Amino acid sequence: MSAIYLDHAARTPLDERVAAAMTTAYAELVGSPHNLNHPFGRRAWEAIEVARHEIACAIGARSDQIFFTSGATESNNLALLGSGATNRLVVTCVTEHASVLEPLEQLERAGGHVVRLQVDRSGHLDAETLVAATTSATQLVSLMWVNNELGTVHPVADLAARVRRPGLLFHVDAAQAFGRVPMNVTDAGVDLVTLSAHKAGGPSGIGALFVRDARLLHPMLFGGGQQTGLRPGSLPTALCVGFGVAARRVREELTSDGANLTRSTSRLRTALQQRIGALTFLTPVRGAAPGILSVAFDGAAAEDVLALVGDELAIAAGSACSTGNGRPSHVLEALPVSPSVRHNTLRLSPGRGTTDAELDRAVEVLASAIALLRGLSDPTRAIPSSSNVLDQRGS
Repeated sequence: MSAIYLDHAARTPLDERVAAAMTTAYAELVGSPHNLNHPFGRRAWEAIEVARHEIACAIGARSDQIFFTSGATESNNLALLGSGATNRLVVTCVTEHASVLEPLEQLERAGGHVVRLQVDRSGHLDAETLVAATTSATQLVSLMWVNNELGTVHPVADLAARVRRPGLLFHVDAAQAFGRVPMNVTDAGVDLVTLSAHKAGGPSGIGALFVRDARLLHPMLFGGGQQTGLRPGSLPTALCVGFGVAARRVREELTSDGANLTRSTSRLRTALQQRIGALTFLTPVRGAAPGILSVAFDGAAAEDVLALVGDELAIAAGSACSTGNGRPSHVLEALPVSPSVRHNTLRLSPGRGTTDAELDRAVEVLASAIALLRGLSDPTRAIPSSSNVLDQRGS
């Protein structure tokens, strides 16, 4: 039996339309998009500009405000380190992605000052806390639109409006929001927005940064002068094309995708509660993006569950960027919950192609594994003899 993929928050499968467009681009767009002296280069450049337009339309921006990068990590670094925030105050949140928190640590080493705000049990940041922390000395605010582990949505437009003033930049890491929630960066009144293609059916290795005004940033890379010099380097034509097709799909299908993900997440939440029980949901019922469900199972450490179900389920303990060291992620450690909840938390993230049968099967696999672990911790509890996990591992 093939494994069931419930790790779409880490990476989505490549959409077949994206794959087809990229295959054509690799075969036919052979020229450098930065050499417009011949038709091969012009065709490649035109394809990239079409992709840039599609991305801009998907988020309510202009094409000249979209700068391609290698991915969300580079976009975050460019937004934060390119903002010239040295010796000034930056406000962020403790549950941001590592590609935000670590560049801010670099800013601190260079003389900047960073205020990291706490969140509530579901990962929500209190607006009044943000307002109080944002002073006349604050140059930059950086918050994620959707948390990658909890699914918690920050009301970006409302928060930006509360702290907006001349000279203050508002950066949003929207890598997890793109393809999950409606986005209009112009209406939101933000200055810098990070995007990633592979979170929304696009290829890995390509991202973008929305920059309201290119004069807001200085480059972090040098050489070549491409993209007005803000992010130099030859653009990968096929990857840009793939990102553009993915963005068009997001624009055209976000409503239906959101409805399907909402239904899948609700089905998964209900089935886990009914079939397994003794659990704690960290993802809030309201105020969360569809397709991300963070849940802690009593008496079952996350790493132990992963070891038992790894051949059948693709799920995560925390995020894919924070696992492997045996500790809860920094997001879980920031929540006001017990240590056992942190150690027992798994992230399940269905996608647009996940079927009801796969969800139901995933719940049964988890139920078997957790029954085994709970039985080991409490010998008086019955362990189902029909457990698929037990049968497959000869226990």
